[in-house]
Amino acid sequence: MATIQLSDNATLDETISPDPISLFGKYVLDQGSMAVPMQVATDLSKKTDGNAAQVQDLNNALVNITFKQSVPLGNNEKELEIGAGTQGSMSLTKASTLFDKELYDDAPGLPAASLDYLSASVKASVDSGFTNKLGDVKLGFDGGADVTLTSSRPVNHTDPLLPSVEKALENFLVPLDLEHITSMPPLSVAAVQGNGSLKFSIEFDAPIAPNPLASLPTGVLGSVINVSAAPKLGVSVAPSITGGYKVQVTKVDGQNFLLGYSKTKGSKLEVTVTGSVGVSAGIGDTDLVAPFLKAVLPDAKLSEKDLKNLNISDDEISAMASAIKGGIQKSLQVSLQEQLDAAADDGTVFLYRINLATLDQEGRQAVSEAIDGDLSRIEGQGTLAGVTVIRSIVTDTQERSRAFKVNLFGILNFGSVQDYIQKTEWKTDDETQDVTLIDTNQASDVGYRIDNLAKAKALRSIVADGVLATSVYMASKTGYGPPGVTANCWAFDLEEKPGPGQMKSYLDVAVALNLLDASAAQQTLAQSHPPFGETTFNVEVKIGDPLFDSLFFVQADTPRSFSDYQKVGRDASLRTPPPDLPPEILQARQDALGSDDLWKEMTGKGDFQDVEAILKLRLGDVWAFDTIAKLIYSDYVIVTWWASAMSNVAKPLSAVRDYLKSQPVADPNNNTLNKLRGDLNKQLSKAIRQVHDQFAEPWGVVAMDLASGQKAEASFLIESSGLRLRLQRAVPAKVASAASR
Repeated sequence: MATIQLSDNATLDETISPDPISLFGKYVLDQGSMAVPMQVATDLSKKTDGNAAQVQDLNNALVNITFKQSVPLGNNEKELEIGAGTQGSMSLTKASTLFDKELYDDAPGLPAASLDYLSASVKASVDSGFTNKLGDVKLGFDGGADVTLTSSRPVNHTDPLLPSVEKALENFLVPLDLEHITSMPPLSVAAVQGNGSLKFSIEFDAPIAPNPLASLPTGVLGSVINVSAAPKLGVSVAPSITGGYKVQVTKVDGQNFLLGYSKTKGSKLEVTVTGSVGVSAGIGDTDLVAPFLKAVLPDAKLSEKDLKNLNISDDEISAMASAIKGGIQKSLQVSLQEQLDAAADDGTVFLYRINLATLDQEGRQAVSEAIDGDLSRIEGQGTLAGVTVIRSIVTDTQERSRAFKVNLFGILNFGSVQDYIQKTEWKTDDETQDVTLIDTNQASDVGYRIDNLAKAKALRSIVADGVLATSVYMASKTGYGPPGVTANCWAFDLEEKPGPGQMKSYLDVAVALNLLDASAAQQTLAQSHPPFGETTFNVEVKIGDPLFDSLFFVQADTPRSFSDYQKVGRDASLRTPPPDLPPEILQARQDALGSDDLWKEMTGKGDFQDVEAILKLRLGDVWAFDTIAKLIYSDYVIVTWWASAMSNVAKPLSAVRDYLKSQPVADPNNNTLNKLRGDLNKQLSKAIRQVHDQFAEPWGVVAMDLASGQKAEASFLIESSGLRLRLQRAVPAKVASAASR
């Protein structure tokens, strides 16, 4: 067994025999002949003149130790190495500094926060050529990475310094395996931190958020396709977490210890979800597609044979399965990442209480693998004898997982689920991995822009158009759609490195939706921590009954006017200014949007030159006139499209409702009703053919929210390393009770 040769700058020359189970007693290679020379910077022995050492007890002592030669560590070959000249340290600290402060509420039995500890730390390098396997010294950390090994034990601050240092080196323990942990004395703490990867596999019920949409404003009389409100699909996935983390073992008493994993301060942990997504039904593509369709569309009792009878090829089934896998993986990744980011900077993300006396063989294997960085068994095996889960972001994610969104474009206009599945194509948003089912032939006939649906922006645009069609559909009262249908207006953005101006623009949307006041938004931005890094922005407003009526009517069935919608559109533009505008240009734009006289003069003008001439007379030769004029004209175009489209749809919509109110019709061939429906379809098709790109952006969300009285359920998210904000607006009680009737 290796020995430790300890010296100082005075007369100290001590040989220490480490405990056989300690780091230096068990894992130093070439143990038969090796003495590990260490030198302390503080004089621990008597001085050469015979006087006592300058520092005699632990109180306020900080001891630096230099390793005078490299020390290879491992089982049978080098796995770690403490380099020559590496400095370690020992210091007196309080128990409260060793633990996430939240753990004192969650994990009874922790040492008292005021208890004194002597902590010894040293850095080592993980050998880059060594492969990770059960029982090694790497603990899941990356090859070539530097790791910090820390061993802490309770002391009295008046204990003599030299014996305390010797004992700390003699009993330097690290949480390498259950044998080490069993030998740890009560209340001792051992930790390793560095960059690496934690992997695990989990089984959970993946939430799905079906979004039934209409493509035409009137329904198929007497027909309905059932859509599940909140389906789930049981799946198994294998995520991993990479970055800086710490694994720490706290020996609570002779039989119990805590095994925890926490974020390293200043480091960001990243979640990746790759590989297969398994379903209990099987492992083939059909084994994923069929249960998924059954979960979302309860009437879709489709086997592999049924899918092929619908002339759906193997390649198409594989594409469906790939879309489902991608959506589930992305939703899980985002959900896990949110839980990681929500943890404190050095917060604990996994914590287990282990009882050594009751661990069976299965539990011992799960804990051993967890110590080595593989949490698959301890997280995925259900209840294990001797293992209690105290904290887990997996559990938190299962309870609050982001739903995988599936847009069922046009389903409200179909009467047969088999017909819908046969005719639709599956399109995936390459940023959110949300899936949209769409009958492109029908959509093209109606007037939807179906070019470049492989691009996320184009796909979101057609979904936004479908939200408008769904709102008209639900307000027309002609459809027999599933209960609880909502028109989900949403906008999404993913930026690599947004600046403060872009972040302010996101916060402007929260203010526009009355989820945040302007002063709070300003304070939130001031307290953020740029640079922001990759940033996700998502906002959604879910309009349902009875708010569909308020989108189009005032005072019962009186259709809203062009001027009414124009005011709503101007307000939406006022609340969502473009980012990073110079103050003078921004003020000129805001003043123009707020001027009733200017809009009266501009209304009815079609060309930029006409609007520019009006502005020239009003503004004169102001600085940046050309930029100001283009901005105002851009606002004019989107507001005019909005006001024209909505008011032109509201009139024939009112006529359809009036006719059905006077004599309910169940015959789909009723000529009068068909003419009224045709007029409504014509106006919606016109609106869709002329739709403005901004309708699929935050402007469209804000405009629809304002038009419905800002009473719908709403959610808002900014997720970045420098600013994290989540806001909600619940459905008011009156609206909720009306919708449930």
